[in-house]
Amino acid sequence: MELNLPVFDDSHRQMNDKVRRLCEERLAVLASGELEDPDAVAVDYIALLGQEGLFDPALGGALEGDAPRPELRALCVVRSLLARTSGLCDGAFGAHVQGLYPIALCGNEDQRAIYLPGMASGQTVVAVALLDGDVPCLVTPTEGGYVLSGGKQLVPLAPIAGQFVVLARHRSSSPSEVPRYSMFVVRADHCKITREAFVSPLPVGAVSFDNVEVDIDDRLGGEGQGLMIAQTSLDMMRLPAAAACLGIARHALNDGVAVLLKRGVSGRPLREQQAALFRLGDAVTQVDAAFSLVQNAAYRRDTTTSRESKGTTMARQLSQDAAEAACLAVSDLMGIRGLTASDPWTRLLAEVRALRLETEFLENARTVVAHSLIASVEADKKRSAAG
Repeated sequence: MELNLPVFDDSHRQMNDKVRRLCEERLAVLASGELEDPDAVAVDYIALLGQEGLFDPALGGALEGDAPRPELRALCVVRSLLARTSGLCDGAFGAHVQGLYPIALCGNEDQRAIYLPGMASGQTVVAVALLDGDVPCLVTPTEGGYVLSGGKQLVPLAPIAGQFVVLARHRSSSPSEVPRYSMFVVRADHCKITREAFVSPLPVGAVSFDNVEVDIDDRLGGEGQGLMIAQTSLDMMRLPAAAACLGIARHALNDGVAVLLKRGVSGRPLREQQAALFRLGDAVTQVDAAFSLVQNAAYRRDTTTSRESKGTTMARQLSQDAAEAACLAVSDLMGIRGLTASDPWTRLLAEVRALRLETEFLENARTVVAHSLIASVEADKKRSAAG
């Protein structure tokens, strides 16, 4: 990431230097063993990142008992560099943060003290379970606690997690009742975990709950606040996930073009093929435009109380689209060499697509932006009428 702009300060530049050294000296070595045993490498990544204090920007002052205020620009710096080095490393980082943040956000003093130190140091892996399986995850109140039944699917880090943060829907007493959700911390040894095939090496699984009893002390926040906690957590992850997309895109463009310049396309040097240059030029333009949206939205969210919903949504959507287009362009220009499952360019495309799982519901992004436009136009009309 270019950090010379005034939206970044010296702390972000120092973080950039620290993570860059970590990537070059230690993470690149671990990345060489990802395909052989991705589960073990993902555990090592989380432990190393925790040891280096890289989860701290997501916690704000939660470890000291304060309300968490994530430092989004720092998280964007971290994820951009991690993704440029290893999609698995970045995916593990993002999924772990997504799991620990609800505890930092809504956990009480005891819950923070019990869970956050081990998670922040990377010694304990946590996963968030949001998406219902074929049998929805339901919660039933009991005396002094709750019972969970049903299941969750596509849970990142499920095969290696020690705890799950689970969103469960309360059983409805009538068809007309508005659904209510609560969120709980559940130990992994209380669940049944089944590995699921996924587009990237990130460990993903389904989690089943067979009348699992949880104490009332395992609930995060108030009863019925689970959906709000989940939405707040997803919103916090959008800009860092966007930065990760762009990190993967820059990896594909820089390393891919270095290969293409040596080999050429269809027997001719790349520099002589205008169609190839046009496609690469469009990809770079999209990536740089998305980066501008990400840094501006992150700066505003870090320095004001604005949620910056429109800017965040546009940055997340454009980053995903730009990164997928960049990876696909490089893979296509490789010709037959870009078709094998083990090909690095094919893998990069899979890894950037996998980031859709992290913030979900990207199909709603365009709707959010359109509603913002409509509200702005209507506000302009009202001002004109009043004038």
